[in-house]
Amino acid sequence: MDSTELTSKRQRAVKHPELDNVLANWVLQCQARRVALSGDLIKEKARQFARQLELGERTPEFSNGWLAKFNIRHGFKAQKSYGESGSADLDAIDRNMPTIKEKLQSYSLQDIYNMDETRLFYRMGPDRTIARRQIEGSKKDKTRLTFVFAANADESHKMEPLIIGHAQRPRAFNRKSGEQLGFYYRSNAKAWVTGLIFRE
Repeated sequence: MDSTELTSKRQRAVKHPELDNVLANWVLQCQARRVALSGDLIKEKARQFARQLELGERTPEFSNGWLAKFNIRHGFKAQKSYGESGSADLDAIDRNMPTIKEKLQSYSLQDIYNMDETRLFYRMGPDRTIARRQIEGSKKDKTRLTFVFAANADESHKMEPLIIGHAQRPRAFNRKSGEQLGFYYRSNAKAWVTGLIFRE
């Protein structure tokens, strides 16, 4: 079988070549703009293109199997974006842990508290994408909510969670404060746990 026959056979295997081509071009455009894509996004975009092309009853089901075949045809693979990163200083933690344990021995468990925080970057895109090559990570949107949790060592006192955001009174609060809505809320420009909030 020569290359012409092989190409013809491959084309016949695609039921909707126009949809296949326009979708592949869209994925490549997203790759060029460093837009992260998931399989679900590609399938949803395929549905939109199918409606625009008026495929009607001929519209594929856009299952995971369909997506896998589409990716293979065009050489798309799951790629992890590289770029911004950060990590905790684990060596410093190991060095200081014996000193911390020694100091805690003079306190009862009910007087030893642990506080931790976690952040919800609700506008940040995924760090994995579907593309032909690995792409550089774009500048990430750091808009966030910070959640602070604290409890003592014997679990007899679990403090109410604290939420820290960017806006003093977010629009969703409907001109009310966090206390009026039944939770602790503070704000600053970066939604960080500042020294003032920590002492409070």
